[in-house]
Amino acid sequence: MPWSSPMEVNQRRSAQGWSKSHQLAPEAVPAGGKRAPNSGHNVYVWGLSRNTKTEDLEREFGKYGKITQCVILYDKFTQVSRGFAFVDFENVTDAGKAIESLDGILKLDGKILNVRHVG
Repeated sequence: MPWSSPMEVNQRRSAQGWSKSHQLAPEAVPAGGKRAPNSGHNVYVWGLSRNTKTEDLEREFGKYGKITQCVILYDKFTQVSRGFAFVDFENVTDAGKAIESLDGILKLDGKILNVRHVG
C-alpha cells in the first residue's frame, strides 16, 4: 500500500481533530510515496516520560548538530506520549555523536533515555 502524501495525511488528521504538533513535515513522506532507507541520519529515542516535549528533545539533541525533524509519537486515542521519538539529523556524523554521548546518559523529566540508530 503506497504512502499518502504529507498533505493528505495532514488534511485527514485536521479533520479528525488532531493538533498541529501531530502534522507531518513536508519531507516526512517523499513524493512518490516511498521512504528512502535509513542513511544513518535518523535516531530512535525511547524511555521518554509522558511529559517530555519535542522542544526538550530538540534542545538536547541540537547540541550535537542541526536537526531536520523531531517527532514524538502519541497514542491516537489518548494523545499521551507512547514513550519514544525519532530525531533526524542533517549530518550522519552528528547523529553518531548524539548517540555516543546521550545513550543511557541523558536524563529528561526524571527518565534516562536510550538512543540508537534506526534500523
